Amino acid sequence: MDGLEGHERIVGLFQTDQPSNRVDTEWIEPNPHAPTLHHFALEFPLAEYFHSVDVLTQAGFAPNTYEHRWIGWRSIYITDPDGNIVELVAVDPSVCDQ
Repeated sequence: MDGLEGHERIVGLFQTDQPSNRVDTEWIEPNPHAPTLHHFALEFPLAEYFHSVDVLTQAGFAPNTYEHRWIGWRSIYITDPDGNIVELVAVDPSVCDQ
């Protein structure tokens, strides 16, 4: 895998002042009894993107997808069994606005 900007893999951590792309999810004020991380992103190959949406749907994860056109990412958002939002990211230059 070529990676992006010289990085082999991407792990993204996101601030709460950015909107949520997970359907029916709004960020709330930090809770001192809960982690401050509201979601993380893991990169995976574009060739696996559409098949992954199907597999996650069949497994009952109710994924939603989003195109981050400013950076050229296709994302799949799911909620894991513990309630954590997980973003799976596939780099796709064809969806990039630049």
